Amino acid sequence: MSPTYATHTESLGILNKYKDLIRQLPAKIFIDKLVTIFMRQFNWQYYIVDPDVFHTQLLEWNNLPFSIYSTEGWQRISPDLRVFPAVLFQIVATALLLLPDEEETEFATLKYAANMTFEDLACDFSASGADIVGLFGKKSMSVTTVQAEFLRASFLKYTANVTESVSVSFF
Repeated sequence: MSPTYATHTESLGILNKYKDLIRQLPAKIFIDKLVTIFMRQFNWQYYIVDPDVFHTQLLEWNNLPFSIYSTEGWQRISPDLRVFPAVLFQIVATALLLLPDEEETEFATLKYAANMTFEDLACDFSASGADIVGLFGKKSMSVTTVQAEFLRASFLKYTANVTESVSVSFF
């Protein structure tokens, strides 16, 4: 097996796993509403996410053509933008824990199993964000990678998983 073939095969494996993970993100309308909840109810206190930088990245992310994932072009996405879905997952996860009672019905369609709670869903989203970070590891470390890991640790702490939050790898 030639080194080029191994690298290409590895690249396709990462791409397929990446596509599987980003498909788990909620629809844009839900993301937009959950981001608003996160910024209004959580971020103002801890200011983990700079809203201007975040919204710029979100716009860039939303403007990526889906066809980029059908080719090797996805590797030309900047390391920051490539790991950006991990940040989205962590923000969405935290916002689900903050849902006001009157808004829960609106987000009920995000649940994919009977008797699933928003905390269950939030934990799944947070784990998917961690998987994205793990997919790229130290090879493409970026500021957004560190932010995603910090958001993951914050989520774990917020859900009373303090021991686990301490063990989040900051590379």
